[in-house]
Amino acid sequence: MLTLLLSSLAHAVPVNMNHQGRLLDTNGAGLQGTQYLTVKLFDAETAGTVVWSEAIVIECTDGYYSTDLGEDGSLDSETLEQYPLYMELTVGSNAPMEPRHPVGAVPFSVISEVAES
Repeated sequence: MLTLLLSSLAHAVPVNMNHQGRLLDTNGAGLQGTQYLTVKLFDAETAGTVVWSEAIVIECTDGYYSTDLGEDGSLDSETLEQYPLYMELTVGSNAPMEPRHPVGAVPFSVISEVAES
């Protein structure tokens, strides 16, 4: 019984994923101060379905920022098991930035937590 309970708990491990970037205005200058960012993961490079999203507040210095996605517990290993995944960013009330970026291999190491023998 304990094995069954533990195996069911391991299938949706909450994760955090560090994300860093640089945001520039239309003149090429780095954004400063508090910015509102919406991050979405899609199952396709264009169109597709949103498989995860989070609205966060970031602090920019000359456009540079670093944040942990999924700190609210909404990102889990089952989401990262979907492949391929593409990240879309939206700053404030602007249109989403293009193109979406493919999610690389490092976040997929998280799913090793649910590996089965």
